[in-house]
Amino acid sequence: MKKCKSIIVLLSICFLIFGNGYIAQATESIIPENEAMGNDAATVEDISESSQEETVIDDESRIETDVADEEVSEDETATAEGETSADVLGDHYLSYADTCISADDTKTYSFTIDFSTTPEVKAAIVRTGDGNVKASIKDENGNQVKSFYCNAKDEKTVITPRQWGTLNKPEGASDVCTFTAVVSTDTNSSFCFSVGSNNDLPSMLSGEDKKTPIDKYGGFEQAGYTNCAMVKNYIPAENLADYYTYVGTDRNIIEMYSMGSTGDDNMAFEVIETDTNTSIFRSAKRDSTVEKISDTINGYHVRYDGKDIVSGTEYIIKVYSRNGVSFAKNYSLYAGNPMFKPGYKSSVSATSYGTITTTRDELFTFNVTGVPRDAYATRIYFSPGKTMYRGAYRVVATNGKTYYAKEAGNGIYKDYIDIPFDAINYDGGGNASVNGTWKIWLRSPGGSYSIKPKISVEYKYMSGVEDIY
Repeated sequence: MKKCKSIIVLLSICFLIFGNGYIAQATESIIPENEAMGNDAATVEDISESSQEETVIDDESRIETDVADEEVSEDETATAEGETSADVLGDHYLSYADTCISADDTKTYSFTIDFSTTPEVKAAIVRTGDGNVKASIKDENGNQVKSFYCNAKDEKTVITPRQWGTLNKPEGASDVCTFTAVVSTDTNSSFCFSVGSNNDLPSMLSGEDKKTPIDKYGGFEQAGYTNCAMVKNYIPAENLADYYTYVGTDRNIIEMYSMGSTGDDNMAFEVIETDTNTSIFRSAKRDSTVEKISDTINGYHVRYDGKDIVSGTEYIIKVYSRNGVSFAKNYSLYAGNPMFKPGYKSSVSATSYGTITTTRDELFTFNVTGVPRDAYATRIYFSPGKTMYRGAYRVVATNGKTYYAKEAGNGIYKDYIDIPFDAINYDGGGNASVNGTWKIWLRSPGGSYSIKPKISVEYKYMSGVEDIY
């Protein structure tokens, strides 16, 4: 009996273990049906609540897993955003129009080039703001392969609004290469950096979206900046011109020069008022506005007198050539004071001999010819014509004004007199023309001499107005 009781106890335990598991499984399978039937039996509700608690735990576990997945995803996104992805140069050139907001700000661009499909690659940068712009291009190994600098203002040189060059495949590299360009400015300034094929270069350099501001040209004889915009080895075509912005001042001569092996007599520019989009000047093909600089220089020049420009008003200057784009010529653009070139007329003898003494002034007359029209004197040199000291003398210029020599010591006078030159009002009658009659009144420093003195004249004249009188 004891043995039977033990067997019965063992079977009961087994039934409890396996039976409960079966009941749990059976209950789970019938809960939806019971809930649909509105079964409110206590045993079923207890089992259902237990099942719901297990479900809540599973849901919370699943939510925590989802949140963790989202956090990983956000981290991956942040990492991806922190990296600079490389653009791929395709059939159209890559262009980055941007602004550095301060001297500490830089902009970085990465781009991939397949040299097997684009063997001739050009990189270019255009300054579209007021500051100096620098661009440095490095290969995948961090080696600098190209750099550009577009300066805005400089006391010793000209403005360079556009720069470009060839981007070669690094030695030993595969056809597919990635480069990184870093652009910086010295102030808040905008720019446009581009990379493309050789055929894309005109579009990369020019266009109305790449306007460069220029300040008033002061002239080399004036203190301060020159502000002459010069573009080397490139003249744009009419359908894709170079654009500049200029604010009118008290003097607004606008002129363009074309230089090169052949020059360009189809060079032109147009002046447009920005606010009204009204054209106030447009040079015509091969008319009187386009002049050959000289018979010995293959260069051409076109000038606008600026009479319709209003001080304080902004204008667009559109520069182009009707011959189409050229990479064999240079052009320079001046806006403000006229561009002057220096000249020198030497050894003009007096019209006759005269005798000088210490008691009275002797008049000598000099007829100067053979210099460009509208050439204006800046300094006149005087030589007595023989070995003797220069005594007191005064010069009467071609405009009737008198200028006096300065004593250098011991009754001896300097060999030159500076003649005032006004670049701003160069054509207003204040300057002394070189061509014409000059007069000198001279007194001997000691003794009596019969002489035929000579003068030499330094002058300035507007480049492009070189007709000889």
